[in-house]
Amino acid sequence: TDTSEQLTLEEKNEIYLQNQQLFFSAKKAINELMQLNQEGVYKQTNTMKENSKRAMMPAIVSIVAAIVFALLLNFFISEYFIRPINRLIDGVKSFYPEKGIINSGIKSNDEIKRLETETNNLIGRLLRLKNQSK
Repeated sequence: TDTSEQLTLEEKNEIYLQNQQLFFSAKKAINELMQLNQEGVYKQTNTMKENSKRAMMPAIVSIVAAIVFALLLNFFISEYFIRPINRLIDGVKSFYPEKGIINSGIKSNDEIKRLETETNNLIGRLLRLKNQSK
């Protein structure tokens, strides 16, 4: 082999050191990029987590509000419709002809109270009719 084409040991060492420095520089740059990428992913994950919490809060508030509304609606329907009707039913069940009236204890002045009043009027008319026919 030709000696001019062959590299001396010192030249080989110098090339090796240069390549080693380039390798370590590239490795350091890659590690820095990986670190930046991990930080970016971590920040993006935290942002998405916060956004999901913010998106869920209106849904939770809406569900709670719907439950409260349903409970209030149930209370008012029960208090103003069901309970007076049940009182009227109890009054009809406990009706004795000698009393002549149904007293269900309804204190409101609505359709149900009017129904009680008209039922009492009907009972009065029936009793008068019965007495007249005797």
